[in-house]
Amino acid sequence: MKIFLDRMTEGESGGKRLHVYLGVFLFALYVLCAVPFSGPAYLSDEIGYLTKAAALGGSDVDYATSWFGGYSILIAPLFLIFDNYEMVWRGVQFFNALMFFGSFLLTRKILKSFFPGEHEGEILLALSVAALYPSWLVLTAYSFTTPAIVFCFCLSLYMFTRIEKGLLFVCVSSLVVGFIYWIHPTGLAAIFGAWASYFLYARRNGQWGYFLVCTVITILMVLAYQFVFHPGLNLAMTPVGYAQDSHYTEGKSLSERLIELDFYKNFGFKLISQTLALLISSFGLVGAAFFYLFLKFRKSVRLSEGDEGVLDILGVWLMVTCLAALGMGAASLSLQPDVERTDIWIYGRYSEPFIYPMLAIGLVSAYRGFNKKLLCVLAVIMAVFFIYGSNVEIKGFNNLVNISSFWPYALFPEKDVNFWLGVGVGGVCCILYLPRNFAVVLALFLSIACFQFGISWHFNILSKHSKPDALVNFIYENFEENTCVAFDDRKSSQGQSERRNLLAFYLFNYNFRRYSFNDWFLNCNGIFLSQEELFALPSDVKKIAGSNRSGISVYAKNEDIKKLDFAAFFDSDYFYDSKGELSCLHVSCLYLPANRLADFSGVGELSGGRLLSVGTAGVLFHGPYVSWDKGSYRIEISLNGSDATGARLDATSEAGKNLHFVKKITNEELNQGHAYVSFTLDEDVNAFEVRLFVDEHSKIAVQSVRLVPEALP
Repeated sequence: MKIFLDRMTEGESGGKRLHVYLGVFLFALYVLCAVPFSGPAYLSDEIGYLTKAAALGGSDVDYATSWFGGYSILIAPLFLIFDNYEMVWRGVQFFNALMFFGSFLLTRKILKSFFPGEHEGEILLALSVAALYPSWLVLTAYSFTTPAIVFCFCLSLYMFTRIEKGLLFVCVSSLVVGFIYWIHPTGLAAIFGAWASYFLYARRNGQWGYFLVCTVITILMVLAYQFVFHPGLNLAMTPVGYAQDSHYTEGKSLSERLIELDFYKNFGFKLISQTLALLISSFGLVGAAFFYLFLKFRKSVRLSEGDEGVLDILGVWLMVTCLAALGMGAASLSLQPDVERTDIWIYGRYSEPFIYPMLAIGLVSAYRGFNKKLLCVLAVIMAVFFIYGSNVEIKGFNNLVNISSFWPYALFPEKDVNFWLGVGVGGVCCILYLPRNFAVVLALFLSIACFQFGISWHFNILSKHSKPDALVNFIYENFEENTCVAFDDRKSSQGQSERRNLLAFYLFNYNFRRYSFNDWFLNCNGIFLSQEELFALPSDVKKIAGSNRSGISVYAKNEDIKKLDFAAFFDSDYFYDSKGELSCLHVSCLYLPANRLADFSGVGELSGGRLLSVGTAGVLFHGPYVSWDKGSYRIEISLNGSDATGARLDATSEAGKNLHFVKKITNEELNQGHAYVSFTLDEDVNAFEVRLFVDEHSKIAVQSVRLVPEALP
């Protein structure tokens, strides 16, 4: 690997050329990793960031939350440029990839400053390892704040390396690091690091004005966000008489917990386990970077002044920020009462945004005589202390997005935290003692394992909990933008509680807000969505659609129903025919006309709106390979013909592994024009398909297939 990179980077132009190629490749890879995911998965924080961006982009959105709005500022232009959620979502993913690409460029500048004499091949190898960290690949597909924090942190560090060029760079660096707090509260960790670095720089060079400027700007940034921007934006996003949503759990405050011994015990063990998790996830590179940066700073202190500009002080910024982020994460998660959450003990999403440069620094410095034995001993001591000292039964739900790079979980998902930490520490020590090229290959293998788990987790959420209702498309097809879409303001006793959150994003270009039924009836010229069944409706209000998945029913006034143009409209969930008659009301309903069935036909021929058997044995149709919820269902096939010989209908899932029923088609059913079969799914399934087999004697014509819950007429 080293020989290859040396040849490719021979000469100054060769290094720059490969650097450009690698950056473009990484950007394309980030985008490619995000493409399969078509919408937000987490219906509190992801939606919170998106709806704040929509409000900043001029949309009238009713979903104010306690999530911070700095990331929303950055993606808000997407809501000005695009007028539909699909393009906005793709824009968010593109923006995330761009942020990581920018972080790659900035980290190269920082790394070249730390190691000016290092061969370009060594630099690019270290950058490649840092850029392929699993969390970056996984989180590009979400609307989380990590990409923006990583970029802003790298930018503030780079500006600090230019501090000797004047006050402008001090101001820009301070503004950027202050803005990180606008993105996420852990931005305070970066501010603490900045204060430490500017203080040391002032003490060394007498530039106390720089320290004062940094301190004032960052404090003003925090105050401006906390007392002006955040409450102002939330006020604008909250209708009069309603409250904003808060993701902070109810419980004792930090001041109340500080006097309890249990808090310190909980905090201490979480700090140890999260520090170990970060060390393990980074393959020991963060630990190696700490050793290198600490020794570099200690050397400059012994010499009474730095001999390499501001780099030793920049190392202090990196170390203080990382330690502060770990401390803030442990303290915050120690306040949460849901100790059954496994991932809070190995949480990575608070500290990881600040380690991008340290990953690269760690790889370059790890093979320069750094004390691997001491790092391994310290890690083993912490692991043993946690495993035998915590006495906490750690179990329960594991939110994988928070531990995207924690490779022991990817390898042994059925084990527990103690096992993962033990295996992880042993693995880190082995990696550090392997020859570098072998270590890089092993780290790449473990990263791929993490990435596979991450995307599986993401797909699972989007296929179930966060899958949009077909009602979204129904509204887009039949109602103009800015139409009033009211959501029942009563607390739902059924259905999915976060569905209003999801719709707040998908309907951002509508006037979507909470209403009581009476307020909607009097003041809203549009539809009313409710997760409660409404009885004793006024004579001029009717229910026009509904969803089993979310429990949402759609109501409209007669005067508005008359205006609707129910053009032929169907998808994999439900449809309205050309006469405006409701053929399938609920989302858990599948309608496939002949032209759709032809897409899945092996031996059929489409003619006159019917799929015909043509005297060839095989599968007349199959598909559509969708995820399906458990429950009791009925399949209805509209068909006719003169000979049902050899015709057999069945349904399978999980790529044919599960067979749910088999039914022979009869001549009597052909004469009647339809065939029915009822069946039950005992659990949620994937890749669900219906198949109709025919042989060379079959003479059958199929018009459509309809799948509905057994309860529907």
